Amino acid sequence: MKIAIQVNNTSEPAVGDYEVIDFNDLQNIHDASCEEIFIGDCLDYFERREDTTNYILSKIRYGGKGTITGVDLLTICSLRKSFRISDQQAKEFIYSQRKSVSSMIECLKHLKSMGMKIDSKRLDGAKYCINFRRPKVDED
Repeated sequence: MKIAIQVNNTSEPAVGDYEVIDFNDLQNIHDASCEEIFIGDCLDYFERREDTTNYILSKIRYGGKGTITGVDLLTICSLRKSFRISDQQAKEFIYSQRKSVSSMIECLKHLKSMGMKIDSKRLDGAKYCINFRRPKVDED
């Protein structure tokens, strides 16, 4: 099963052959049953970001993959500090219906603490994308 998580039709849509699931319907998905999950930027719409991440990660099967995207808070601050974006642009990045933001570094740290293996990471402007996988039980 390949799913993409959607939050109130606001979060970033997935590109590919994913079954789109509203976050509230994720409770109907068995733990460790998804071969791939597109999380996108849906974590930005939850205040309890780490708890939400852990809940979603529990749905990925061993050997399964995931993708997280988001706005990198450190980049936004750096762009604002160097006057490359205005206060208004910074606010649009950070506050546009989001309840939390993080940095790519923070997200990577949490994924690694949960035992995930990072396949790739990319920072494009103020947006990051992390591809990871849940290692198989017998994998180091």
